[in-house]
Amino acid sequence: MKSFVLSSLMALLISTGVTFGASPVGKVVSVKGEAFVAKLLKPKKKATVGMEIHEKDKIKTGTEGEIVIDMFGETNITLSKGAYLKIPKKSKGKDGKTKLNLLGGSLKAEVKNLGAEQSFSIRTPSAVAGVRGTIVGVSYGVDSGITGSQSIPHSDPGQEPSEVWTAPAGPGVEDQLNQAIMNDKSGSEGQSDHGFTTVTEGQGSFHMPNGEVFVVDMEPGQDLASTGSQVAKDAKEASAGAKSNARFRNMDEDMIAYLEDLEARLNNINPAEANATLPGVPAVPGD
Repeated sequence: MKSFVLSSLMALLISTGVTFGASPVGKVVSVKGEAFVAKLLKPKKKATVGMEIHEKDKIKTGTEGEIVIDMFGETNITLSKGAYLKIPKKSKGKDGKTKLNLLGGSLKAEVKNLGAEQSFSIRTPSAVAGVRGTIVGVSYGVDSGITGSQSIPHSDPGQEPSEVWTAPAGPGVEDQLNQAIMNDKSGSEGQSDHGFTTVTEGQGSFHMPNGEVFVVDMEPGQDLASTGSQVAKDAKEASAGAKSNARFRNMDEDMIAYLEDLEARLNNINPAEANATLPGVPAVPGD
């Protein structure tokens, strides 16, 4: 009988989405439009204010949806425009490193001042963004494969200036990036040689699928995902123009070489002597 009651209780808890032995890592504080939370092995449910967020949860928003999540009591995450965020296992390790996975759409993270041994990073399929200070935006285009990151200005004098460091995704890059940021905050030697892309307030960086990265100035409120698509288009046109110009330069060089050769051959022709008779031509009368 006891086993029957226990098994029934466990089934009830599982059906309601309770995660055994796991503390919540955040909670929903605001919802607009369509937003959903999918628990492990459970169908998605509409997000509601006060809903707890756990490790391994997946959060999605509709094309016009928005959800704000208070993460770990330290950071507010705003997901919008068809965003897809996964809270990985050990998303906040005991070492003070917070990690999130953005698999589509856009988010904004308002991070409280991080301690010297703390870090906050967001991974996409093509890049990793590490927060050096305060407010950042990150986007990932599922169709384009472009990762955008933006350092958003703020007016709070009690917080550090916004700054975000990025790097192409790869094995171990996330930990290397976080360590470089912590070294920079602590003033360790060699922090200037980290080799990552750094953007400060009012700037954005865009990692292309081919490995190229571009840093551009961003206007307040400028859409990160749309800007990334425009940067990719401009880069493609510029690359095509550069190749075209290279062809023109080659044509010019070929023409110059041709003219130089022609000039040399002309200079090697001995001019005919004055009044000389050309072969087969009668002499000019009076000579």
